[in-house]
Amino acid sequence: MKESKRILVAEDDSAMAALFRETLEAEHYEVTVSENGAEALKQFEAEPFPIVMTDIEMPVMDGYELITRLKERDDTPLIFVATVNSDYNFIIDIMKMGVYDYIVKPVDLGALAIKVERAFESQKMKRMQRIVERERQIRLEHQLEWLQWQSRMEVKDGKVDKSLFHNMHISFSQGTGFGALITLLNIVANSAEVQGEHYIISREMMDLVKKNALVAENAINTFSEIELIISNPLPLEKVSCYALHGIMAEIKERAVQYEALNGNHIMLSDLKPFFAGKFVSVSEEHLRKAVYELLINALKFSEKNSEIYIFLDIHDKNAVISVISQSARDEEGRRGIPMEYENLVFEPFFRMTKIVREGYDTFDYGLGLTMAEKIIDKHAGKITGRNITDHSDISKGPVSKVEFSVSLPLLDGGEGGVQ
Repeated sequence: MKESKRILVAEDDSAMAALFRETLEAEHYEVTVSENGAEALKQFEAEPFPIVMTDIEMPVMDGYELITRLKERDDTPLIFVATVNSDYNFIIDIMKMGVYDYIVKPVDLGALAIKVERAFESQKMKRMQRIVERERQIRLEHQLEWLQWQSRMEVKDGKVDKSLFHNMHISFSQGTGFGALITLLNIVANSAEVQGEHYIISREMMDLVKKNALVAENAINTFSEIELIISNPLPLEKVSCYALHGIMAEIKERAVQYEALNGNHIMLSDLKPFFAGKFVSVSEEHLRKAVYELLINALKFSEKNSEIYIFLDIHDKNAVISVISQSARDEEGRRGIPMEYENLVFEPFFRMTKIVREGYDTFDYGLGLTMAEKIIDKHAGKITGRNITDHSDISKGPVSKVEFSVSLPLLDGGEGGVQ
């Protein structure tokens, strides 16, 4: 069973421990029971658990010491306290120790199941945040941000990467769209029968022409939209990061309809109270379009039955939006975005894979990420795409994931207005 479904219960009352085990195993969790804090700590050190549930009054090592010892670790679990003491001051003192939640005995088994499910969702988000922070530190240490900026500047100064033209040729020549449209028109010209002043072609052939003409038209419309974004200022307004979280929630709900296509599950990080005092200057319409494109891109290329995470946080005077997914292998066996492609994925027509994912509402010809980049540029922000490595699940080993990150500068001192 996956590590993410494991729970460690420290409980010296055998009847209560059996009740916890029975209830949680019925919800498909793997439950390990310890009779005291010392035994629980030993089991945790042998193989860390994402969730620990502990009694307070226990022999050998009580719950207080177990909580303290667990909170000292880098791989701190989410901790529940199960207690018969419902005194208000006692509960406050327990929560001050940094526990996730408490359960008052006798236990409401329905509420327990709900709380544990929410705790696992929270633990997944917490684990992914640790991964992102570690990857960010590694990148800074190796000064990769500087190398990326330098590479981007070379393109902006007119030194266009030669692969751009190669990708244009590939994209226009394969699948549906311009290349298929040209091929179909040639077939029509060579095979249509002349009857008086009219040409006769099959309905099937005409349907194909219409389909590919529509794809080509959509691409041209996308070009026009990108041109408008580049050539005109966006209507930016002052928005709190609190409201920004609400925008992310709306984007998530809009994309939920696509979860079933690949068995994915989209998760959004928690709303933090201090977001209300932080502000950015954004065009809500365009930012929605950019982040939605990143999310759909994640859904399209993710591993089957995997989670996709949306984070909103504050880093270095920026509001940072991250979309993280576990990527599936492409036809060449690659996962995600190799380092040498991190700058290229935002170029027009660039496609790392020839596989077409049907059923997703997104831009054709690799123009979606290009549009997202242009939108974020107009916000004086920065957008990056890169691989990160998740080492958190021992049973699976290192897992390659993809992070698309958008940084938006905070307004000075939380003040400011329309820019």
